[in-house]
Amino acid sequence: MKTTQILAIWTLALGLMVLQSKVGEAGAVRQKRPFTYQGELRDVNGPVTGQREFAAALFDGPVEANQLGDTFERLVEVADGRFTLELDFAPDTFNGDRRWLEISILPPDSVDPYAYTVLEPRTELTSTPYALYAYNASVYAPLIVSGSEPNSVIEGINSAFGSGVKGENERSGNFGSLGRGYEGVYGESSHGSGVFGKSTNGRGVRGSSENGDAVYGFSTNGDGLSGMTMSNTGRGVYGYCGKGSGVRGQSESGDGVYGFAGTGNGVYGQSLFGYGVIGLSDSNDGLHGTSENGNGVSGLSDTGTGVYGESENGYGVFGVTILDDAVHGESWLGYGVSGHSDSNDGVSGLSESGYGVYGVSDVNAGVCGRNSDSGNYGWLGTRFDGVRGVTDEAIRSGVSGWNTATGASGELGRKDIGVYGCNTGTGYAGQFDGKVHIDGDVVITGSLSKGSGSFRIDHPLDPKNRYLTHSFVESPDMMNVYNGNAVLDESGQASVGLPAYFEALNRDFRYQLTAIGAPGPNLYVAKKISKNRFRIAGGKPGMEVSWQVTGVRKDPYAVANRIGVEEDKAPEDRGYYLHPTAYGLPQERGIEFTRNRLSSETQEVAKGS
Repeated sequence: MKTTQILAIWTLALGLMVLQSKVGEAGAVRQKRPFTYQGELRDVNGPVTGQREFAAALFDGPVEANQLGDTFERLVEVADGRFTLELDFAPDTFNGDRRWLEISILPPDSVDPYAYTVLEPRTELTSTPYALYAYNASVYAPLIVSGSEPNSVIEGINSAFGSGVKGENERSGNFGSLGRGYEGVYGESSHGSGVFGKSTNGRGVRGSSENGDAVYGFSTNGDGLSGMTMSNTGRGVYGYCGKGSGVRGQSESGDGVYGFAGTGNGVYGQSLFGYGVIGLSDSNDGLHGTSENGNGVSGLSDTGTGVYGESENGYGVFGVTILDDAVHGESWLGYGVSGHSDSNDGVSGLSESGYGVYGVSDVNAGVCGRNSDSGNYGWLGTRFDGVRGVTDEAIRSGVSGWNTATGASGELGRKDIGVYGCNTGTGYAGQFDGKVHIDGDVVITGSLSKGSGSFRIDHPLDPKNRYLTHSFVESPDMMNVYNGNAVLDESGQASVGLPAYFEALNRDFRYQLTAIGAPGPNLYVAKKISKNRFRIAGGKPGMEVSWQVTGVRKDPYAVANRIGVEEDKAPEDRGYYLHPTAYGLPQERGIEFTRNRLSSETQEVAKGS
């Protein structure tokens, strides 16, 4: 008998695995999905040519193991020693455990049809059958791959721009890739989630990248990225990147990035230079986060923007929370929170007990909003100012507040106030350096101090071209003035009535009488004010008399808030003036100029930034 040698080659290339049917052809009959085994057969004369009988069996160990499934016998054509076997073991034999293939050959001169010669050793199967098993998962059972290797259990490497590992679901048209071109994890979906991860302890989805997007999801209807965690310290979606975006999501109609958390952060991203979290959407929210206790959206960046959102129609950044900050951003050098929108709010936050929007930055603005239409922008929380707005448009506003409703004020925010400022100390709730224009009524519940006062109207004789201005009448007292005309009766007297509240409001009455049409040298006040009336006498019957009465307020507010006519300046204000230029002094000698020196420095910093 000739001695036969076989040089077995187990091919790992996925391209040599031949699939004979489609996933959608599931049925009662087992589907044909063979894989190929290639080898080279030699005898003492060299490579064998001709037909040979082969047998193949699958075992769960290299020696003295259990056979799994049937033995396949094949009459195979061998050409110059090369042969190919098509093997079709049941899919349930590949469950993630290690498998060994045993090949036998029937000598051509054997008279016994079962006298196969077993070739040793058995060959351990590695990648290709398990790729086949993954392909069969939708028909028979879910893919389960396990192992105790120190590295990856499943690993795909592609040196080109394709996917290292790719899974596709023809039922919905969704597919995902692990390692695709520039992304660590890439998912695309026409109905469900582009990338979806679930974890009971660690991270549902985690990606790491040096330059590109650590985790990127794209969806035409659902969420580009969706993550959920129930852990106190876990994150629904987490991404880390050295230069690019930690988490980036894009959607044409859904949310670019959406995260939900019971106690942790709904969406959390961290970046050393780029955006911690960035979301883009054409019609919905660029970033949308919801949390019952933690932050709806939280981003952290050392030099870039902690949270950045952009939307053409929806909110750039939108967050909702019950107890904590709806949107929370921190940055060492850049903006804590930055939002941009072409038609809606750049940044919008809603909270029942925390801050709607909260941003912290060591050297820049905590929250920055920009309007691309005019190049205007506003800051909430700079190094020195609570709210600061800047505009380069002559007809625009540095800070603008709008409210279209009326009614009472609420505890969180003011429902009927566009811009609200509060200071419970000795400082100012608001301060304006320059002209201030108010188009509407002004309500002041306290006192008004001013250098001068006047009214200014269109000139009655030339309203198109001129103004008419009058100064206020001033007094060292809180004085009220009342006047009128009276006609004396046949006895040369007249009783003048005053408003019913006159004596309740005023004290220290003063009188003036003037005769009209003829001298009235004998006119006098016959009876002082009593029961809100006084009497004039000493004139001729029918004489007309012009009268004026003044009184000093005595209502409770006036009594508690008398105006000090003369007072000393505070020690820190002495040597400085309210109006230094009126005394020929520079504005640096002004009291308010000194108080606002830090604010002035802030303006210079803003101009240079």
